[in-house]
Amino acid sequence: YQASKIYQDIPVELQSDTLMAIVDGSTYIEDNNDGGPNESAWSNYDNAQAGDNTAELVFEYATQQRIAEAVIYFWRDGYSAEFPDAGATVLEVSEDGQNWTKVEATETIGEEESRVKPYTYSFSPVTATFVKIKVTNSTAAKTVAACTGITEVELNGAVGGGFTVNTAAGFESIK
Repeated sequence: YQASKIYQDIPVELQSDTLMAIVDGSTYIEDNNDGGPNESAWSNYDNAQAGDNTAELVFEYATQQRIAEAVIYFWRDGYSAEFPDAGATVLEVSEDGQNWTKVEATETIGEEESRVKPYTYSFSPVTATFVKIKVTNSTAAKTVAACTGITEVELNGAVGGGFTVNTAAGFESIK
């Protein structure tokens, strides 16, 4: 589902890399050899170095969505970015963007490929106009503060169960 707005809870002066990269359709992480913000991914690097080990990403939709799965593609590097610890990422949903409900999800951590690892969160279908992803940085020992990086987020719709879809619109007779 394509969100109408995406935002983060990190102050502007501490934002790192490119937030909109998480919805560009690519799970690939560029090497970013030219310096500056990585245009292929988002991270909370500057915020982590300032002492905050969490971040919240919020997806806002124009209309209510019915979702049953989230796939988050986390990335790592040889410096600060590290995959989050198992069970550390939390999903929440809301209708008004103020009152949030935690989603009870089953987390499945996929295989790493080219420094990117998918974490799949499966859950009973929920409806939401806002979806929040709360990440907590890895507890792995690093020479600098660990940060979390994401290349792509997929929020997938629930299949079936919503309403009956008929295949014909014919009627039998008119009297």
